[in-house]
Amino acid sequence: MYSEVMAMIEIDEFSEEFEAEKKKFQFLYTNGYISQDQLKLAYNILGITVEDAEVIEFTDNGEVRLITPVIIIAKPSVYPTLKQSISNAEVADPYIQKFPAVSLLSLEKTINSLATLKIPWKTFTIYLHSSYWNTPSNAVELIQLLIGLLNQNGYNIVFKSFKEFSQVIITTDLMKVLCHLKKKLGKTDNCDDTEWWKYNLWGSDNFIEIDMGKVQKIALKTNVPPSAAKYIILAALRNKPYTQYLGAFNITQETAMEIMKMYFNGNNEN
Repeated sequence: MYSEVMAMIEIDEFSEEFEAEKKKFQFLYTNGYISQDQLKLAYNILGITVEDAEVIEFTDNGEVRLITPVIIIAKPSVYPTLKQSISNAEVADPYIQKFPAVSLLSLEKTINSLATLKIPWKTFTIYLHSSYWNTPSNAVELIQLLIGLLNQNGYNIVFKSFKEFSQVIITTDLMKVLCHLKKKLGKTDNCDDTEWWKYNLWGSDNFIEIDMGKVQKIALKTNVPPSAAKYIILAALRNKPYTQYLGAFNITQETAMEIMKMYFNGNNEN
């Protein structure tokens, strides 16, 4: 009996060391230090059989390398494009807990899935795609707080994004989302999660400031009327559909995307 227990302890220690080495090589791969072939060679040395489907590479403001399973937070309008560039990407459905190895999911559904423990994996990656270029910093901060809480409770979640976001203090209604997750995890917390699902990521529509000088430059550079550029940018700021303006101003979706990227990324210099 003693020898069996000692053997089990040795196996556990070996497994922990094995996983630690595996994570090191995954970190080197996803951060661009080694290639996919070098990752496979390292796996072979460790005795791991790696399938091509376990790693994905695509372009999004530069090369992106991820280890599956992964949730790509993207707007539904870019799902077809992502499916073309990532062959095994599929749309997730949290309501029936359908999470493919490469899951495409909206920002709000990702937050809700984290807060309600709907995601079936313990170890996975979340990537914020550039289609959400106008994501408020408080939304990203909330996701990172949710991930931090989960990682303190047996999860191993990595968050990556197409760009860096400034750190902010999240609003009271977003704190309710964090509170709800605490209660789902069984934490004894007196926080308030009343109607937590009614959070507002995007702020008020009553007043939105827009830099018209910047809009004028973008309109000139993209050869569209300033009013068209203004309406498309306002729609993005309010997280509202902008497609209604395409036909009205005879603008292609590619031009609309370029207008929004130039406004939010500041690439409107001559």
